[in-house]
Amino acid sequence: TYSLYLISQSSPSSKRLLSSRHGVLQAAAALMGSLYGFDACPSHATVTPVPSTSSLYAEVPLGLCGGAYCITYSIDGQRFRAVVDTGSPFLSVDGTCDVGQQGRWGCYYGDGAAARLADSELSFAGQEVLVQWRRGDFELTLEPLSADGVHGPPPLRVPDATFGIVRGERSSFGSSAIFFGLVKARGPRLGRLRTLLEQTDVQSVRFDFPKRTMLLAKAPLIDPQADALPIVDLRPRAPDLKYACRVKRLLVNGREVRLDSPTVAIIDTGTTGLTLSQQLYDSRP
Repeated sequence: TYSLYLISQSSPSSKRLLSSRHGVLQAAAALMGSLYGFDACPSHATVTPVPSTSSLYAEVPLGLCGGAYCITYSIDGQRFRAVVDTGSPFLSVDGTCDVGQQGRWGCYYGDGAAARLADSELSFAGQEVLVQWRRGDFELTLEPLSADGVHGPPPLRVPDATFGIVRGERSSFGSSAIFFGLVKARGPRLGRLRTLLEQTDVQSVRFDFPKRTMLLAKAPLIDPQADALPIVDLRPRAPDLKYACRVKRLLVNGREVRLDSPTVAIIDTGTTGLTLSQQLYDSRP
């Protein structure tokens, strides 16, 4: 049995998470559900339609990389792969490879066009990485090949996109992966750093994990009358608008965990399981 998860953020009053379980949030089911998505605001990028569908939509195939779902894309003609991640906001590439190597995620060669942004130290999935900000022409690519073995036009293109090149690592207790960030709305802590999706006209994204596809849309996907959960805006403590919902009740091995303070769950396609804070883990029924 699959659950439907759909996130909308087209306006502050419409930020919602749709669940087929009618308001009962089961955080671990987010990666197992058949559908998942969200909404945003227009910009200069274009979305190429899927044949025989509305011009509002484009479908992108996902590949498997370990326990994660990955997407392929190019920047200035160089090819890359990254984990699709609803827990982070940026477009990034690996720039740590030795000369002549590609690595698991591809590797960026050259200096790129300056973005006039200071280098940053960012945290992704247990990694502390050094990031250099640059500009380049971004395109999603269609891999694996379509059924007839022919590549179509890129489903998403952003000329002169701002992206980050990972140049080094401070520390890591995670997977050392590269992430394709799908959090759109930033907070004041990010300053002038632009998220990937704020550079596009994508308003909604929906995942179909059994079919391994991601649907991009230029219109909201949640019906205004749908039974949906509100998204909790964790800014300014959080650097961006995480896709978070309040947890009313939490059961572990059939036993209820005492929630002594407001608790939220973040829906994150960049993880493969459920993680808890130490304080929540130590709670007793």
